[in-house]
Amino acid sequence: MHTGIAEPVILALSVWIVYVLDHILDSRRAVPAYSEPIRKTFYRRYGKRMLAVAGIGTILAAVLAGFSLSAAVWKIGIAIGSAVLIYLATVHLAPVQRRRKWPREGAVALVFSLGTVSPLALRGEVPMPVLITSGSLLFLLVWINCCIVETLDFRRADWNGLAAPHQTAFWVSRHLRQLAFSVVILSICLAGTGEVPAPLAAAVALSMLAMAYVGHQTNPFSLDIRTLLVDVALCSPLLVPMAL
Repeated sequence: MHTGIAEPVILALSVWIVYVLDHILDSRRAVPAYSEPIRKTFYRRYGKRMLAVAGIGTILAAVLAGFSLSAAVWKIGIAIGSAVLIYLATVHLAPVQRRRKWPREGAVALVFSLGTVSPLALRGEVPMPVLITSGSLLFLLVWINCCIVETLDFRRADWNGLAAPHQTAFWVSRHLRQLAFSVVILSICLAGTGEVPAPLAAAVALSMLAMAYVGHQTNPFSLDIRTLLVDVALCSPLLVPMAL
């Protein structure tokens, strides 16, 4: 199935806008006594400017969506957007002590994977089993990425435990290499059987290998640089819709 350039651009803009809003809301909390990650300091200083840029991105995404997406896809987008708003409200309005009591990293991965594959399901051009397995691979990729970022932030800030990630994030961090290679093997097998498009399987495999290297404790980079590189490693699947 071939998609136009607008669809991946809208997806990339939407993910980036949510990312910016998440950090802007996070920066509105009281200035911490611990040493916070650099990107949190950045959003604390330049939150208003980034909000303006995100507003421009929102307008651009809305214009592109208005010209290129069907009404059915718009409905899915509104539903996914509502789920995102509920997530942001749950994370940023609830007391920080409660944030570690539920696996929010999994919630982020679930919303992202559903938002990616749901519009494709409406076209009926891709078999449902392929969409399910592709969405599952994306879920694993984003979930592992979020867990790594959360644990790196925790180690970087030397927090006192109140804002610690969920225990599943620590588990993923401890078993990162095993999980990464398992996902790589799974991607190769699914691509070989035709259950996942080869470009997506390749993108997921490459991203997992990159995250396994960057996220490992023996990596020579600083924690701030590692956090940035882990997010950069997640970007390769954004190119996949143009290859399908």
